[in-house]
Amino acid sequence: MKIEAKWIILGILTTGCRTGYEIKKLIDVSFSHFWKMSYGQIYPALKALVEEGYAVQVAINKEGEPERKEYTITESGKKKLQEWLAVPVQDAGLHKNELLVKLFFGKEMSRELAIQHVEEQERLLRLKLSVYEQIEKDIRAHPDAEFWLYTLDYGKEIAKAELSWCKKTKERIK
Repeated sequence: MKIEAKWIILGILTTGCRTGYEIKKLIDVSFSHFWKMSYGQIYPALKALVEEGYAVQVAINKEGEPERKEYTITESGKKKLQEWLAVPVQDAGLHKNELLVKLFFGKEMSRELAIQHVEEQERLLRLKLSVYEQIEKDIRAHPDAEFWLYTLDYGKEIAKAELSWCKKTKERIK
């Protein structure tokens, strides 16, 4: 069973997110560091989950506000989520990295420009680490934090490894 937006969203429904907006907000705050998803993927996935009986949709009408649709996971949805979670990871995925593409063609640019590109990457990685540290402070007290922190630790370790690579690469370019 390959990873699909609907399986991720099925999992997100277990976190207390009930609306497409809440799901997107969680994705932007947490998942975007390792998985991106747009509203164009979220709403069709929610619709499919409802059609397949893995989630239910309820219309919420509050006076003076537009109708809001809330979603909850069903028992069969919980079973399907457990089934998907049990499937071994098939592919680590392709990571796109513009810096690596530019360095691949490094003989076509000056060494100074190559170093500038690596230094910019270092700046971005330090910013990413500071965001991760803030996220850690924000979620540490949450009851679901244990496994969320594992994914956060992965991001922190990768960023630190990339910073180490940047340092070594700058020294070699010089």
